[in-house]
Amino acid sequence: MDDLRFVEFTAKDVIELAPYFSLRPNKGSYSVSVMGYLYNSHYPMKYCRMDDGLLLIYSHEGEAGALMPYCRKERLPEYFRRLEEYFNNVLKQPLLVVLADEEGFGVLRESGSLGDYDYQEEPQYSDYIYDGESLRTLAGRKFSKKRNHINKFLQLYGGRWEYRRLAYDDAAAVIGVLNSWIRGVVPGFDSSDIKDVVYYPAEVRETIIEYIGVRNILKSEALTEHLHIGGIFIDGELKAFAIGDYNPLDKMAVVNVEKADDSVPGLYQIINREFVAHEFPEALLVNREDDAGQENLRKAKLSYFPLMQEKKYTLRQRKD
Repeated sequence: MDDLRFVEFTAKDVIELAPYFSLRPNKGSYSVSVMGYLYNSHYPMKYCRMDDGLLLIYSHEGEAGALMPYCRKERLPEYFRRLEEYFNNVLKQPLLVVLADEEGFGVLRESGSLGDYDYQEEPQYSDYIYDGESLRTLAGRKFSKKRNHINKFLQLYGGRWEYRRLAYDDAAAVIGVLNSWIRGVVPGFDSSDIKDVVYYPAEVRETIIEYIGVRNILKSEALTEHLHIGGIFIDGELKAFAIGDYNPLDKMAVVNVEKADDSVPGLYQIINREFVAHEFPEALLVNREDDAGQENLRKAKLSYFPLMQEKKYTLRQRKD
C-alpha cells in the first residue's frame, strides 16, 4: 500500500518511539527500541508510525527486509498484512521478516497469516533469558564459581573500585574501554580509520558493526540519558561498562552491550551483577541477547543458568 511513508530511524526516534516496542508481549531483544539503532550503520532502518502501530524496514546489500510489526497483539495480523502489501506493491518483492519473536510468530501462525510463507527457527539468534533476582544476587550453590571470581576481584581491588551510572560526559572514557576491547578482538584495528565492514574478515564484521553502533549512541546526549549505562571504576579509571534498556510490559531488562578489561580477574562477573542490580532492580527478567552461534559466548551465557531461550524466526513469503 503506497499510503505508508517510511522515514530514517535516528537517535531521537529511539526515545520517541520507545512506547511502541512494548505494546504486546515480546521477550526478544528487539522489544526495546535501541536495538534498531545499534546496528543502523550496516542495516539502515526506516519506520512508519501510525496511531497505534509501528512498522520497521531495513536494507542490506540490495535486499529489503522488515522486523515484526510493533502493535497490540490483536492487531498484529492486520499490520503484518499491511507490511506484506507494501513489500509486494511498492517494493515489488516478497515480504521478508527477520528476527521474528516467538510470541509474535505464534500469533501470526494461529491466525492463519503464514499460509503463503516459509519460516524457520534461527537457533543462533535465540536470546538467553534470566531470572532478574538471580543475576542481582548470584545466590545459591550454582553460582559459587561466579562468586569466587567476584571474591578474587574484591581481594585485589577492595576499597579501590566503585560502580557508577554513566552520562554523556563519560563518553570519552567509555570509548577508551571500547577501543581497548576491540583491539583484543580484532588485531591491528585502527579506530581512527574504520573501513566498510566488507574489508574485515567475515567472523569480526558483527563486532565492527556493534562497535560503530556504540560510538553512535555515545554521540547523542539525549540517548545516553535515556538508556541505562553504567561502569566499574578502579582507582578512578573506567575499566568496564554496560548499556541496557527496559521493556516495561514484560518487566524485562535487555543488556545490549557489556565490555570489560580482560586482564582484570572477576571484572566481567562484577559488571554483570552490579549493572543489573543498580539499573534494573525491578526487572523480573533479564535478556542478555543471543550467542551469534559462537561457542565461547554460548558457554558464557549458559554459565549464568538461563530460565529459557527466546526463539527467533525468519519468515519469507513464497513467490508466485
